[in-house]
Amino acid sequence: MKQIANGPLLIPYPNWQMQTLGNCDAFQYVQSMEIDPFNRLWVLDTGVHSTAGLTDCPAKLVLIDLATNQTVTSYTFPPQVVAKEHFLNDIAVSCSSGSDDCWAYITDALQAKIIVFHLRNKQSWAVRHSSMKVDNSSTNITILGNLTI
Repeated sequence: MKQIANGPLLIPYPNWQMQTLGNCDAFQYVQSMEIDPFNRLWVLDTGVHSTAGLTDCPAKLVLIDLATNQTVTSYTFPPQVVAKEHFLNDIAVSCSSGSDDCWAYITDALQAKIIVFHLRNKQSWAVRHSSMKVDNSSTNITILGNLTI
């Protein structure tokens, strides 16, 4: 890779192969990331949607060891957990008794649910509750007498 006009070199992370559009094994649409206490980067890749005119790829979670820049695990969410139409947005990671006893909690704003993933068991499931849905009576906000939407 060559340097352009005194600017820094751009180096894709973790490598070029993980940046191949249309290859479902590579990153397609990274939405959120989190670093756990064991120096691993949890990458939420929502996949590619046909509305962008590209190949559809399922959503996945990729764990990268930041010391070695190597993929620790890659987990593709099954369609019964993450629907084709989704909006996975934020990820929070919690680890308790060890490096494999970690949980990821991911919001799906479109489906009004939380996706839960357990690293040790390599399992995921969705949690739904009526409190996760939009309350239309609470969408208007008034600040100093002015209505803001």
